[in-house]
Amino acid sequence: MTPKVVGLAVSLLTGMFLLASSLLVRNDDQQARSLSRAVAEITVVIPGCGRDILLALDVIKSILLYAKPDLMIVVYLFTEMANQVEARRAVNSLLRSSAFKGIAMVVNVMEPLFPKVADNQTEAWRNLWKPCAAQRLFLPEVLPSVDSVIYVDADTVFVRSAGDLWAEFALMTGNQMIGMAKDHELDFLGHYNKFSKVPYVPPLGVNSGVMLMNLTRLRASNATDELLELYTIYKNQLTLHDQDLLNIHLNRHPERLYPLSCSWNYRHKHCFNGTNNCPGAEIDGVSLFHGAAGAFEPNSTKNKNWRIISHAVREYHPDASSSRTFKRDLAAALESSNSSIPCPALYAANDPWSI
Repeated sequence: MTPKVVGLAVSLLTGMFLLASSLLVRNDDQQARSLSRAVAEITVVIPGCGRDILLALDVIKSILLYAKPDLMIVVYLFTEMANQVEARRAVNSLLRSSAFKGIAMVVNVMEPLFPKVADNQTEAWRNLWKPCAAQRLFLPEVLPSVDSVIYVDADTVFVRSAGDLWAEFALMTGNQMIGMAKDHELDFLGHYNKFSKVPYVPPLGVNSGVMLMNLTRLRASNATDELLELYTIYKNQLTLHDQDLLNIHLNRHPERLYPLSCSWNYRHKHCFNGTNNCPGAEIDGVSLFHGAAGAFEPNSTKNKNWRIISHAVREYHPDASSSRTFKRDLAAALESSNSSIPCPALYAANDPWSI
């Protein structure tokens, strides 16, 4: 580890004492039984600063809805102190609900941590793109004892077991350390090929809303050090900010990128004019919906299916109905909202709705 990154790690870790009171574990008999059955462990990171805390809690709910009972799920939820009391209450309520009684999950609610560097850049990092968005860049140092994580933005919803996404780590080569999907599949919808002022992953860039991150390899490669340097060089040319920095980094180091299927980062433009353009979703069905560009917002003009999905997760009360009932009702709501079914991938024969 270079001196610069050592300094970053020290400055970040000085705040780690804040985490002790934020560990959430169901310590009743039900949780003990769930933990004893778990044969595999996965780790998921979710940012939830400001009003995004509600979306982040919905991500956790969706993970639980599609979780497999043999899985131990460790979640790191990043949010400000002002949100943490309510976040702990909401998560504890979810974990104790009857619908999720067989699921083993531990949630760590953490204060966002950013590098303490010159020229007040700490606040610049904190508010890059939007609050907490840049946290993903510093996970190798913020979570120094963690080997690998699934990172997802707050505006995402799992509709398949997160364990299936975790399984893709085993498919990485020895050089690959970041899994990301293309930013777009169609040239005429692309951002990077038309507007970018910085280097990017050809041909259409990659999207940072969902990532597989091997933190051990990222630490060994001094990736954080390079990202700090790239920010200094390109900060006046960034438009998508932390995502741009990752694109620049992977443009320099293409061998580090693991191509992730768009089925794990399915955005409204993958269903352009009612036609699916995500090849992976045609095969496997959609695995994760990403509400990028505000597609989950109630007043969004984007594809209405995204609003239906987000609303269904938000309104689902696990003590009132089972996860199976949720999946059946959501499938029915999606079908009834369309006179003709758009994007056949949503209803693939082996998709999660059939569970």
